[in-house]
Order: sequence, then C-alpha cells, then structure tokens
Amino acid sequence: MTTIDADADLLPRCRAGDEVAWRELVTRHTRKVFGLAYRFTGRVDQAEDLTQEVFVKVYGALDSYDSRYRFSTWLFRIAGNAAIDHLRRRKMKTVSLEVPDDGGEG
Repeated sequence: MTTIDADADLLPRCRAGDEVAWRELVTRHTRKVFGLAYRFTGRVDQAEDLTQEVFVKVYGALDSYDSRYRFSTWLFRIAGNAAIDHLRRRKMKTVSLEVPDDGGEG
C-alpha cells in the first residue's frame, strides 16, 4: 500500500475523530511540513510553531478536503499559505533612506 492509498484510508477515520488515525497522518507528513516551514522561516523554533499551526488548520478543515485530490497536495497548499502568512506577520520595520534636512547648506 502506498502512502497515497494509506492517507485515503486514514482520512475518513480522522474525520470520525479517530485519534490514532490522526496521529498516524501527522507522523507521516510532519517531516516534510517542517522542512517547508524551516525553508520559509530559517529558524527551528519558528518552523516547529508553524508546523503545529499547519496541522491545527488541517484538522479543523478536514471536512473541506476533496478526496478526488491527493491529501499531500492539499496539506502543502495549507502549509505554503501558512508560511506566507507567517512572513507577512513578521514584516521587518522600514527605515527611511532619506537624509534628514538639518537646514544647513552642505
């Protein structure tokens, strides 16, 4: 049985609240989601937080998953969007490049 087939078998159980099935699905995909999160953040602690956030979002949206498509595709769409949102929240402060006018002539 391939991972794709196994994911398809686990998803109905996850939707029904089967914690063992959910843990298996998370275990199966955590490493790749963490890798994506780390590439976006560059920090282990932030990647761990982002990975957890992704799986919380996925769990809350299981009913909207369309089984005609691969679960991993849907999962990584959510992960990518969460990573982009994370970067938006972390925007760096802008610094003016203008030289202040001190009233003097240079």
